[in-house]
Amino acid sequence: PVLGLRLDGGPEVRVELGDADFFDLGHSAFFNSLPVARDRLLEPGPAREYTMRFVRVPELTAEPAWQSYEPLGNRTVRYRSAGFEADISFDADGFVTLYQDYLERVG
Repeated sequence: PVLGLRLDGGPEVRVELGDADFFDLGHSAFFNSLPVARDRLLEPGPAREYTMRFVRVPELTAEPAWQSYEPLGNRTVRYRSAGFEADISFDADGFVTLYQDYLERVG
């Protein structure tokens, strides 16, 4: 799989997934939903580890990044990566509703 990105009408940047499990786009909570939806992480269970193809914004550079998702129950997952940790809440469809101390979906 390939992720095509374009900022401010500039040229498209294509990022290959390679051997990573998922793409993760900086400052986009949507991409945290991908492992949660695929691996059904809304119920309590052991932490799952992933290698992501992390795309930095606005640079649009990509690098591998290790991430851990620990299902806590009540549609909440503890996210860990590179010394950062946050609890993320999801709706019944697996989309982010609250990213602790970072963002909240409104509307």
